[in-house]
Amino acid sequence: MVTRGLLLKVMLSALALAAACGVAALFLADTAEAGRLAGSAIVIVVACAALLKVGEADAGRGASPLHVVFTSYLGLSVLLAMLLIWASNSLSPRFERFAMGWYGMGIASLAVAWVPLTRRTRRMDDSMRIAERIALWGAAVTFVIGLVLDVAINGAMGGNRQLFPYVVVLIGDASALVAGCCAVALRSQGRGGAASASERVLGTVGLVATGLSALGWIAVAMLAIDPFTMNIQGVPPAWLVSGATGCFTVGLSIALWCLLGLAPLTGTAAYLRHTATICTAVMGALITGLINEAVTTGRDDSMLWRVAYALLILDVCTLLAAGVLLRMGRVRRMSGADVPAVTGASMKCPRCHHAHPATIGESVCKGCSLVIRLDFRDDLCPGCGYDMRGTPATTCAECGRARQMPHATAC
Repeated sequence: MVTRGLLLKVMLSALALAAACGVAALFLADTAEAGRLAGSAIVIVVACAALLKVGEADAGRGASPLHVVFTSYLGLSVLLAMLLIWASNSLSPRFERFAMGWYGMGIASLAVAWVPLTRRTRRMDDSMRIAERIALWGAAVTFVIGLVLDVAINGAMGGNRQLFPYVVVLIGDASALVAGCCAVALRSQGRGGAASASERVLGTVGLVATGLSALGWIAVAMLAIDPFTMNIQGVPPAWLVSGATGCFTVGLSIALWCLLGLAPLTGTAAYLRHTATICTAVMGALITGLINEAVTTGRDDSMLWRVAYALLILDVCTLLAAGVLLRMGRVRRMSGADVPAVTGASMKCPRCHHAHPATIGESVCKGCSLVIRLDFRDDLCPGCGYDMRGTPATTCAECGRARQMPHATAC
């Protein structure tokens, strides 16, 4: 809570500084210094907001190594931004190109890793650990490889900025995102239930197809584009392009099927999962055929491309609808003015496995006389889902419902 309060105070101070500098810039003759101060304040606000979001995921658990890496990246990004703002006239062009690569590739990789980084429920549910690690480490490795390529290629080319490293980062991040969604099928026992044997096979097929697709597209890029000059140096084989596109289609279809399987889709809405998967598979098959025909014969069927675009529109709208339903079903809300307090639980004795109706406070197992101490606390408001973890408040800040807190005499 001290860190959270400090970050909020820094954000408010930086916003006040940015507002003051913005107003002063309107009335001063030399607005350069005011603009630099305002830019620095905005950078600090953005950094604190990102740290605040990740800090909430670490509440009560201590900082994880991945979050330490993220904090280090954010700190270096702030330093680079300050250098670009205050010493832009004295920086070399190569340093500026390095900074642009640092931000461009880093933001793309963070977009893939952001959900696992800020996932608050990991302490309560580790069933998605494999999917999270694939997305996180895939994005991290992609960022490092892209940055090394950017430094090597642009360092060799001097003042020319080449896009080949960004192509590699795009392929790597897209593959990490799809692979992470496919790995949902490998989830262990958790609140969403363990995956079945058929789901595990499907997830494994999706991971293999995604990996082959990434390798295929990197090979296509290396055969078609000169990394140092970005000139077209040849036409890649049609089988390689079609194979990479087809493998990505298989991986993406399985990823959508696995990801939407987590959504609480019931009744007619359950068909959204089938619609999204079928649209993706058919669209991918059409695009694969069209690319193969274009590479082989040079012809382009505009009508089939329109059909593929129509399927893409249906796919995006279906995913948005499923995302809304998934968001609506994240928290089980309870109606009524007051949420009833939990007074007991039906459980089995951890030693003799005798059925034991435990109540708040101490109770004695009738089978082995084991003394069991039981109490409850609301970390997520059962009425609106507000996260109260780590706060001493006795009422929800959003809806005002009374929060169940541990009894002083219970333990």
